[in-house]
Amino acid sequence: MGRIGIGRASTFPGFCSKHEAMFSELEARRSLTTDDDVKRQVFRTVCRELFEKRRDCHDLESYLRVWQIVISLYGSQMVNAAMGTLLPPNNKVRSVTTNSTSPLERFITHELEVARENVHWLDTVMLPASLADVENREPSLAHVVFRIEQSLPVCLAGLGNFCVQSGERVEPITAMLNVWPTPQGVTIVMSAPVESQEHLHTYFYSRVARSLGPLEMVETWMMNGTNHWFIQPSVWEKIPAGRAARILAHIGERHHDIGTPYHLSVFDELRRNVLGGDESGFDRAAEERKLAE
Repeated sequence: MGRIGIGRASTFPGFCSKHEAMFSELEARRSLTTDDDVKRQVFRTVCRELFEKRRDCHDLESYLRVWQIVISLYGSQMVNAAMGTLLPPNNKVRSVTTNSTSPLERFITHELEVARENVHWLDTVMLPASLADVENREPSLAHVVFRIEQSLPVCLAGLGNFCVQSGERVEPITAMLNVWPTPQGVTIVMSAPVESQEHLHTYFYSRVARSLGPLEMVETWMMNGTNHWFIQPSVWEKIPAGRAARILAHIGERHHDIGTPYHLSVFDELRRNVLGGDESGFDRAAEERKLAE
């Protein structure tokens, strides 16, 4: 993790001046007050994710080419060394290809496939839908908006996945996630194509129905969803070193999606405030375990 100014944390510098003007009022107010604000922020998140996923594809393709070059050079050196003087000087092996792949090559190939799938979905589904949404042409996206009159010290924008059971079939759902904090409170937004609206509502409201539900949901988005989030340094520094190290180790892992609640506390002070009050509707022992060092 590294420090970054709040101005850089909350913006995406990929728009021309004409389209950047779309966000001027939103940025001036520093809040998602209206439906149009929400639509514009989701559009900005989609554009940023598409830009990042395209860059991921480019980087992974480069890594794969470099790895294949390394294997070819290493293989040719091994063959030449093994053959020794049996090979004439002008007939040395210059490149080698193999029919098998290494664990690293399989990992890079898998990540590249995932990145390409994300680019395709963002480019063909989410970008046209969010643009139509911003221009108020047609209801192409469903948004769930939840506002809390309490500040949450994190800013988040990115992709998250979860699965729903549909008869005998498991259906994957991908959504855009946004957490927008202000001094007056926080706006939490989850967006997906309109055909996923029912699943979106079921996921969201089943998690915010209890006292610590919104807090746990945002922590889950941070760990099992997008890695594009920014937290106040003073909040992070209050997490005990042992737990902070475990949290950092979990970032970027793909063992879970946002359907699996995260099991460690990130927002200790907020969680302790709730545990110290008279509120109910949550498993107190489970929440206290999340605070263990």
